[in-house]
Amino acid sequence: MGMAQRRIVQDLERDILPPPYDHFVFAGFNDLTATEQRIIDCLSSRQQATIYCDTDRFYMDDTPETDTRAHQTTILPTIQ
Repeated sequence: MGMAQRRIVQDLERDILPPPYDHFVFAGFNDLTATEQRIIDCLSSRQQATIYCDTDRFYMDDTPETDTRAHQTTILPTIQ
């Protein structure tokens, strides 16, 4: 699946692969691969994605105990 996902993201980023739908909803994911995140980022930047995630405030607050991976994702600011 990894190679197929990489091909999809490359084609999306070059605008040679039109998405089969006008809008995508991503919900309830846990940890994303870099390729999955690029796909979501690409669709989100085109206003073609809505992202919902359920998270605990503990993991999102900026404290010494917080896992920093939650802060490293680029999709969190686009969550609606």
